[in-house]
Amino acid sequence: AEQHDTHRTTPVFMAHGEKDDIVLTALTLTAGATLQNAGYEATRKTYPVGHTVSNDGLHDLSLRLKNVLA
Repeated sequence: AEQHDTHRTTPVFMAHGEKDDIVLTALTLTAGATLQNAGYEATRKTYPVGHTVSNDGLHDLSLRLKNVLA
């Protein structure tokens, strides 16, 4: 994929379920590290759920969006 410096200023929030049996947690952690190493602001958080969206994950995303859009 093509990389542009302007995209590096867009923060990335990655949430992942620790009990996800469809997408391995390691893949999310590796993807986040790859983005960070390329100069992107990537936040990775895991939650004690499966392949779903948790209330805690939505809460953290909401806080992140409020901070970014403020």
